[in-house]
Amino acid sequence: MDESRKLATTIVLRKDGLILIGQRTKDDIWELPGGKIDPGEEPEDCAVREMQEEHGIEVQIKQFLKKIIGIYRKIPMEVYGYEVESISGDPQCLVHKEIKWASIEEIQQMDFIDEDLEIVNLL
Repeated sequence: MDESRKLATTIVLRKDGLILIGQRTKDDIWELPGGKIDPGEEPEDCAVREMQEEHGIEVQIKQFLKKIIGIYRKIPMEVYGYEVESISGDPQCLVHKEIKWASIEEIQQMDFIDEDLEIVNLL
């Protein structure tokens, strides 16, 4: 991992062919779950932690999807994409304005975070 970039995870949770997404409160843009990797934290551990913090559910890593390196909103980023599966609980809306299950096609038409859309387009 390159510590000179902002390190983050983005997470795909699927159910019945749909993907869990959340609408950010600060700007109403939609995104996948995920967040900043804490110092010393492994990306996989961050993904599991973020799902607990953002949605109150326990998950396990299903697969690594992609590492994205780029500049997003003028910030150098290194984003690790994972697909997870739920172990227990139903997703709750704990940090977003709204959450919902959406199809890939629906997500591609929404105002969506660029790096998250890059992960969605892999699916």
